Amino acid sequence: MPRAYCKTPKPPNRAITLDDLHVGYERTWERDITQELVFWYADLSEDYSPWYGLFESPFGDPVAPPLLIGRIAIWTTEPLGRMKGFVNTRNMTEIFGPVFVGSRIRLHGRITDKYQKRDRWYIDQIVEAHEVGTDRLLLRDKKTYMVARSQGSS
Repeated sequence: MPRAYCKTPKPPNRAITLDDLHVGYERTWERDITQELVFWYADLSEDYSPWYGLFESPFGDPVAPPLLIGRIAIWTTEPLGRMKGFVNTRNMTEIFGPVFVGSRIRLHGRITDKYQKRDRWYIDQIVEAHEVGTDRLLLRDKKTYMVARSQGSS
């Protein structure tokens, strides 16, 4: 479904360059976990379950797909622009508990490393998601992105 359907803020109409990203860049934002967002992700990932947004789950209320929050976590650098030419090369996702439909989450992401290896540039980022109100840790997501050769670096 289109980005507007799940009310994702549209990034600036420019591509992020390697020089835009520096170790220590941080962003904190909040997101409502709506039924529409859950349906958007389930359709995108073809991960359908009656627990996702419609019916009770073994945890009680309906839940969001576990990796939906990891998908939202990639928006850490969105205010800077689009990540064109970045390839996600590694993920390590820890899920600590269910995310309930109708809840609000707070995400905090930061760039933890920027390095060159075998003549390629890489960016590491980590994002944690907590439930607003309870501060319950829901997810920790570590990602590594390889930067396209054409971007170079200073």
